[in-house]
Amino acid sequence: MQLVEFIANNPLLVAGFVAVALLLVWTEFAQRRQGFKILSSSQAVAFINRDGASVVDVSATADFARGHIVGARNLPVSRLDEPDKDIRKLLDSPLLVVCKTGQASAKAAAQLVKQGAKDVATLKGGVGQWVADQYPVTRG
Repeated sequence: MQLVEFIANNPLLVAGFVAVALLLVWTEFAQRRQGFKILSSSQAVAFINRDGASVVDVSATADFARGHIVGARNLPVSRLDEPDKDIRKLLDSPLLVVCKTGQASAKAAAQLVKQGAKDVATLKGGVGQWVADQYPVTRG
């Protein structure tokens, strides 16, 4: 009874709550449909250590040289259009795809999933967030 009264007295608040709830549900379904996970820095560390994920950095070469995750392999997005045998080998293992900000890595991860990769994740916020979370990078 109180719930009905609350809804009747606060239609804008209830409408806002419903809109936020629907947005959260839609976002969750959209992430599941894209075929790859989006991980925080700490989740990415676990993915690398526990699952043996290879780190693929699709940043520009200059950005990669300024700082990248230890053990990362720089792989320009353009190479994903026509995958060679080295890229095809990567498709069989877990992959963490990163870039400077996290934007290019989502597109690259989607391409890798289309090419048959089964276990793909991206780093939320990219290498910039990784550094902000005080995880190590290497240069060169």
